[in-house]
Amino acid sequence: MVKDKNRNSDVMIKITEIFRLTRKIKPKYFNTDQKVSVLVINMNLEELKNKQIEQMKQKGCLPNDQTEIVLHMVEEIGELCESIREKKSKQEFENEIADILWQLNKLCWVNNIDLEKIFLKKLEENKSRLSPS
Repeated sequence: MVKDKNRNSDVMIKITEIFRLTRKIKPKYFNTDQKVSVLVINMNLEELKNKQIEQMKQKGCLPNDQTEIVLHMVEEIGELCESIREKKSKQEFENEIADILWQLNKLCWVNNIDLEKIFLKKLEENKSRLSPS
């Protein structure tokens, strides 16, 4: 049972359905009629960036300049490399990927860049390039 008012609304899903979708919650521990509010994440990159900036504004931690952001991004890339070199868990690897996207979103925000738009443009440009033989 899923009731979706709009794309980013909270959704009510029976616990048994959450188990079916995530395989992480064992329904035997819950009353099967119990309902849980779950946030539906179905956003494009611009929406994710806006949500991130909104959160940063609320916490008062907006970036000062693009140099600061790029330095943080390089730091996060280093941590990603470390997670590969040290064979860390997939979760730690994913966290580093998310941290890099976090910094990239900040860089795009400071420079008023629509990442999704420029990525799609680049994808189209790469179509016309010759493939390696």
